[in-house]
Amino acid sequence: MTDGRNLLLLQPASYDLISIEITSIWFAGAANLYNREFYQLAKARLAGNGVLQQWIQLHHMRPLDMLYVLGSIRAEFRFVWIYLLGDQGIIVAANDPAARPDASRIALVEHAPELRNIVALYDGGLQEVASSVLLSPRGVDLYLGSFDLPREAWISTDDNLLLEYGTPRGNSLKGPESLARNVGMLREFEARAAANGGR
Repeated sequence: MTDGRNLLLLQPASYDLISIEITSIWFAGAANLYNREFYQLAKARLAGNGVLQQWIQLHHMRPLDMLYVLGSIRAEFRFVWIYLLGDQGIIVAANDPAARPDASRIALVEHAPELRNIVALYDGGLQEVASSVLLSPRGVDLYLGSFDLPREAWISTDDNLLLEYGTPRGNSLKGPESLARNVGMLREFEARAAANGGR
């Protein structure tokens, strides 16, 4: 689970994109890629306009653990989005506000010959992917700020291992019900964020 993290630790290269898709967070060691120290490392290895993309499960996930994931990544990245693709969550994080794709950049990617096979995976095209935002940066901040505790309370680290010990408890939840609850909860915060001034 830590091969990617070790790679970033052992060499100084800079990247435009760091992409992570792992097995479920509750597997031993997987939470190392959702702790603040990993996000600090990823941020240090990204170019100034670089983007971190990370899969996140939305099923068998307690709302508390969702808080810890978002709190941990938001502690290092100014802009955090969650996209919903099928029944899966995709986190996109950056410190450059231009990280969110606009129509012209989407068109460039869709028409790039070397990316044709990847684009073909999405029936609705990349515009549909770009419009599948479940939670915007404003929604993330609203979500994290909606509790009586400071944001620092929602950070999982290598020392406290909140996600390492917490996420296995999600296995007791029913998959479809936990998915629907988490998606509904995030959509509610996104609707509030939109009502309070948009994305």
